[in-house]
Amino acid sequence: MNKPIVFMFPGQGSQYYQMGRELYENNPYFHQCMSQCALIIQRKLGVSLIDVLYGEENKTAVFDRLLYSNPALLAIEYSIARTLINEGIQPDYLLGYSLGEFAASVMSGALTIEEGLSLVIDYAQLLEKKSPRSGMIAVIESADFFHRNPSLFRGSWLSAKNFQNNFVVTGLDEDVNCIQSDLSSNNVIHQRLPVNYGFHTPIIELIEAEVKGLFNQYQFSRNQIPSISCANVGMVNSFDGEHLWRASRNIIRFDETIAMLLNGKEYTFIDVGPTGSMSMFLKYMLPPSSKSRHYETMNQFGRDVRTYANLIENMSAEIA
Repeated sequence: MNKPIVFMFPGQGSQYYQMGRELYENNPYFHQCMSQCALIIQRKLGVSLIDVLYGEENKTAVFDRLLYSNPALLAIEYSIARTLINEGIQPDYLLGYSLGEFAASVMSGALTIEEGLSLVIDYAQLLEKKSPRSGMIAVIESADFFHRNPSLFRGSWLSAKNFQNNFVVTGLDEDVNCIQSDLSSNNVIHQRLPVNYGFHTPIIELIEAEVKGLFNQYQFSRNQIPSISCANVGMVNSFDGEHLWRASRNIIRFDETIAMLLNGKEYTFIDVGPTGSMSMFLKYMLPPSSKSRHYETMNQFGRDVRTYANLIENMSAEIA
């Protein structure tokens, strides 16, 4: 019996310039999907997604402009998911992580790709206009380390728990700068993420009414594919404005969500994001005896055509 297939959609922090370029240049179906998204974004923003992503001038820069990274992430994840489905790899479940829930809402059929892109662009514009600049740091320690060292993390909140030795903190920009300096001084392994807004903390509550007002302007259809939320550690009965608000505000509990899913069951997990980070999390979470499998579709290290081909080869063997 084939294991259920779970498409995993990551959120902000996984984006980078040049993401998906190899597939865009070599996979006709992925190219077609990205071009569809680019046209929608061009009409909405008057900006070429392809130029933003693949222009030589941005090649080594940090991709942290929310107005562009929000729709770019949705476009990449949608295009990869659609390309996999075109290959005959049909998801049984969609798992959304933060902004990834917006992509999951599109892939579930709750929103069209036009509506999804319009929503994440409007959301980015609202945040850039009204939300204070903030920062996020991934810390390679257990979440207990955060609670045991309140002075080290002063001015921040625990915003995501990924696996046993990986969590994320978020705070206002100046506080996060101090935390980053202190972590370095204490030789704590960490990474500043390319995210400048206070998702999953009280910071975003400052514009809660405006965000909910924006989300509630959209009409959501019934899910066609069952979806799982890392913000509520459970199934999404239906996408709506309230749920997307929770996906933006609640702490992300990827560790608990995967534990809830597994519970004696086996899955094939496919990370449709640009870094393969969620697949990497699973590498550290699944016990050696697990028959669950996890795959990435691309990463920031190149050779995406080969990575994608390996995935298709492995999935063909699993589905056969």
